[in-house]
Amino acid sequence: MDNPHDTLFKHVFAHPEHAAAELRHVLPADVAALVDWGSLAPSPASFVDQALRSRHADLLYHVRLAGREALLYVLLEHKSSHSPLAGFQLLAYEVRIWEQWLRDHPGARRLPPILAIVVHHGDRGWSSATDLLEAIDLDDESRPILEPWLPSLRFMIDDLATEHPDALRHRAMSALARLTLFCLQRASRSEDPVEELRPWARAMRELLAAPDGATALASLMRYIMEVSEPDPRELRRLLRVEVGPRAEEVIMSTAEKLRDEGRQQGLEQGLEQGLERGHEQGRAELLLMLMRKRFADLPASVEDRVRSAAPEQIDLWAERVLFAASLEELLGED
Repeated sequence: MDNPHDTLFKHVFAHPEHAAAELRHVLPADVAALVDWGSLAPSPASFVDQALRSRHADLLYHVRLAGREALLYVLLEHKSSHSPLAGFQLLAYEVRIWEQWLRDHPGARRLPPILAIVVHHGDRGWSSATDLLEAIDLDDESRPILEPWLPSLRFMIDDLATEHPDALRHRAMSALARLTLFCLQRASRSEDPVEELRPWARAMRELLAAPDGATALASLMRYIMEVSEPDPRELRRLLRVEVGPRAEEVIMSTAEKLRDEGRQQGLEQGLEQGLERGHEQGRAELLLMLMRKRFADLPASVEDRVRSAAPEQIDLWAERVLFAASLEELLGED
């Protein structure tokens, strides 16, 4: 299951209008000039290893680049600020992408270019190499000789960990995209998320005025409440005073939904535990029925002993019930 970071990132940047603004910001200007931004389309596939999904989310986009099909692969890195093998992981994902592309294009003799981008929002700035070649163990003397014969992959970084919030607030992108990047950057590590959200009131008003703005704001508020511990009264007051009554309604509705989900989760856990207990009780009653068939009436102390026994003990007695000559032999310790 995706964590809140992945859910928010995919929910927002799976939409081309938000993705295009982020990609324009990260790609070098000469590369961005080659892109037909009207052709940008997301792919629903994910290529991240199951074992790494706790720290990565990914999005793949199809686009026309210099008149030809190309792919833009974006990896969200939110756990580690030191990832020396990031280039190798990206290379593995790109190979999988090409394999899928070849399955979809049988008979192809050329591969589309893939441009890799990492969006990082860890605790500290990105400190690892951005080229696979730097992760290959070579000495200074042999490196210039061997590098031309080794695989190379360079990737681009949007390092939110080192970006000043003011710079994020003035990026050329939608209010939702800017607020999303800010939330990824600060919400989970802020001591006072409400106070840090205050300068973003104008962006939240802009978001509310957009189509489906209330739904988008609810997603952001849900994320903040899931990854941090804002003072609910202060958050509600901020939205009412700085953003407007409609924003206050959004936070109240979102908080109520989270409470309902918590209650539902508690009910489901209670039901599961109850079923487990019921299963154990059912095994005890089945054993008692078999014991009555073998030994007629059972003393109340025996019935109580069986009903209170551990599942492992009931299983042991069940194995003996058809062969034991007496209750003493059945219930014996050996």
